[in-house]
Amino acid sequence: MCIRDRWNPPVAALARSLGYSSGGSIPTDKDDVHQCGDTPPSISVSATATGSGTVSVTANIVGGRFPVNRVDFYRDGGVISSQAIGAGGSISINDTPGTGVHGYFAKVYDSGFYNAQSNSVSVNSSGGGSGSPSLSCSGSKSCSLTGCLLYTSRAKVYFRDSS
Repeated sequence: MCIRDRWNPPVAALARSLGYSSGGSIPTDKDDVHQCGDTPPSISVSATATGSGTVSVTANIVGGRFPVNRVDFYRDGGVISSQAIGAGGSISINDTPGTGVHGYFAKVYDSGFYNAQSNSVSVNSSGGGSGSPSLSCSGSKSCSLTGCLLYTSRAKVYFRDSS
């Protein structure tokens, strides 16, 4: 049984429970692009601490029915790199995560909207990287932000003049 054959009854039941008993219909057009036997892409990763706090992460990608077009690399659950790619094979990045044990995985996407997630690997980094951000200020009211801040929805820094 194809996945699309299994989603009709639950979606119709949800629509009825929300009061959508008429006024719309479930599409009946055939999907002329996807087939139930489509092979999605696959991906695996390996990571090695190379010294000086650098970690080399390599993704090995095997394309499926559709051409692969992007791979995202993740460290500790957050995207650290997004690469446009044109075919399967290997792609590597270097990361400087800071001291400690870090988990890496990757996701690959193809033009048919299929995707796959790799295995997860852990690497113990010896430091030297950007790691967690830190703010240091000198007595002359000059401040320096070091480290890597991948994303924040809100950030506020307050300064108090102690003189």
